[in-house]
Amino acid sequence: MKDFNEKRKMNNIVYSKVSIFVLLVLIFFVGKGAWGAYSDVILTKENKEIAEQQLRELEEREAKILDEILDLKTEEGQEREIRNKYRVVKEGEHMIMIVDEKNSNYLNTEEDKNFWKKTKEFFGF
Repeated sequence: MKDFNEKRKMNNIVYSKVSIFVLLVLIFFVGKGAWGAYSDVILTKENKEIAEQQLRELEEREAKILDEILDLKTEEGQEREIRNKYRVVKEGEHMIMIVDEKNSNYLNTEEDKNFWKKTKEFFGF
């Protein structure tokens, strides 16, 4: 009987409203902590992907810059860069300007007018 009373007393303590409330509060805080940790893991994965993408872009940029540096170490590369930046030519060379199609069409219409003008003059108009 004594064992039964002790078990009953223990059950009353364990199943009391206060102990259930304390247990629910503990479960809430543990769940909140777990959810916060889960959110941090997701955020960390996203940041890792962004950082890896930036690293790839920087590595590509570094490779391009290293190629440009190697190219500029050669005499041909230096000459090409100077020609591109400053539009210079060597002695004895001539520079050719390439005109856009719009401008070339304009020139063609003038040539056509000259042709018709010459034709009119030929026939005496």
